[in-house]
Amino acid sequence: MRTINVSQADNTEEWLRARLGRLTGTKINAAKLTEYKVGAHKGMCRTGAGFWDILAEYMAVPADGENPADRGHRLENENAEMTFIEQGVDLDEVEFDTKLWVSDDYPWLACSPDAHEKTDTPTYAVECKSLSSAHHLEAVIPFTVARGKGSTEEFEKLLPTVPWESTRDFDYVPQKYQPQVVQYFVVNEKLETLWFSMYDPRVVIPELQHVVMLVKREDILDEIIAQEYQAVVVHDWVKRLRETFDLTDSAAVDLEVPTLDVESWHD
Repeated sequence: MRTINVSQADNTEEWLRARLGRLTGTKINAAKLTEYKVGAHKGMCRTGAGFWDILAEYMAVPADGENPADRGHRLENENAEMTFIEQGVDLDEVEFDTKLWVSDDYPWLACSPDAHEKTDTPTYAVECKSLSSAHHLEAVIPFTVARGKGSTEEFEKLLPTVPWESTRDFDYVPQKYQPQVVQYFVVNEKLETLWFSMYDPRVVIPELQHVVMLVKREDILDEIIAQEYQAVVVHDWVKRLRETFDLTDSAAVDLEVPTLDVESWHD
């Protein structure tokens, strides 16, 4: 054993830097590989959430303390421009100063696009994400491997829940952002293409810095129908509860807009 001469009390910043890339007991516990005990992946490897934090220490420059929301907003246009250039889209044909999209059928249904075709009825758009390096790598590494970089058979052992056989890029979009992606298509019936663009310039491996997942309307028709139905159900229940508690004349948001009869919704 050897000792690195930094003090937790007197040299906190140096002490934290000294810990980067070194596996302490806390990190190992958070990242440890266990087994799924039940379900379809029983007996297979289960990766602790801290695994990606450790990987980020080896594959990315440390965060500088910038507020994550501010950072995402700061990088949004840069991210979008890179995506459009890669896709061969003329930047003069792109609207970066976006407004709120509202559905023609349901005025209470909306979407906040990051950038899109410069027209009243955009057919393409981009959703930009600049996440923490750990979350960025957790999403882009499986996608990059699945699309030809490395052996999926080898990685299946480490990440058995990844949809390795799927040909839809949508299935590699982090689950928490999938409804956000689908909403673009629910609100804008003319939209045909969405690029889900992930960008983290702190990552030191160029091919993992900027990764784009292509989502086509035709590939997620079931998800579009399901989300639109769910939106109608939620709105319907909100309206019922407002009426039950006699809130129709209050200063709260007005919900007196046409709604679809949930009972008659198609399969």
